[in-house]
Amino acid sequence: MALRKSCHSLRSLIDVIKPDMRFTVIKLEICSQNVKLKMLSTRGNFWIHIKYKNVEKGCTVLLYYNGNLYETLLENEHFMSVFCVDFGTILYFQKSIIEKFKVRLDHHPNYSNEWDSELNIISDPFLVWFSSLLKSRSQQLKVKKIEFEIRAPAEIMSILPFIDSKSIETIWITSDKETWNGFKKDKLDITEIVGLDHWKNAKEVDIDHFLLPVSSHHFEHFVKANFFLNNSNQIIVSLVITLR
Repeated sequence: MALRKSCHSLRSLIDVIKPDMRFTVIKLEICSQNVKLKMLSTRGNFWIHIKYKNVEKGCTVLLYYNGNLYETLLENEHFMSVFCVDFGTILYFQKSIIEKFKVRLDHHPNYSNEWDSELNIISDPFLVWFSSLLKSRSQQLKVKKIEFEIRAPAEIMSILPFIDSKSIETIWITSDKETWNGFKKDKLDITEIVGLDHWKNAKEVDIDHFLLPVSSHHFEHFVKANFFLNNSNQIIVSLVITLR
């Protein structure tokens, strides 16, 4: 019953599955009004979709699993608080390696042209909480491919350093929206990121929609790399490196 009490919005799911679902794919999509969590389990090879939504009376949780949709209204509860309890419980029981882990901080909900100006009110405390959660694990979370749809390097540094550096094979970074027009791209300072063991151990990297004001030598160890450099002459250099 302890698990049920700490993870009440997942009661319907806990009734029919074991806590360790051996998730191979976990995707997070966060905006100011809701959080979407998608997970693929090797136990039966099925997807679980959960949406935590802000409503007038509190929080609505929509759980789609095994062809069934469960909806729960949690009065006087904040959707991020409910999500963090559930997600923390899920990761607590996650012992196996995750093939792909994706975090999208969604400034443009549903890929619309509208700007979510209140996202940071939600995402900043979440990143602080998530960093603390990852640090507190007795064994670091193991991820093969990690994907970020973000706007700032600090958002990456809130997560990546606290993943098992030996498990990382691929790092994928892009903007949460195509913020460029032609060759106009935002700069992303990855100076801290390239110093991590995660970067040095990875075999592949793909960084799109950003210009990187760093030297190309930081990419020489990759088997495959796709990125844009902004050199000292302000010339944009697009490089795709494939080594055998």
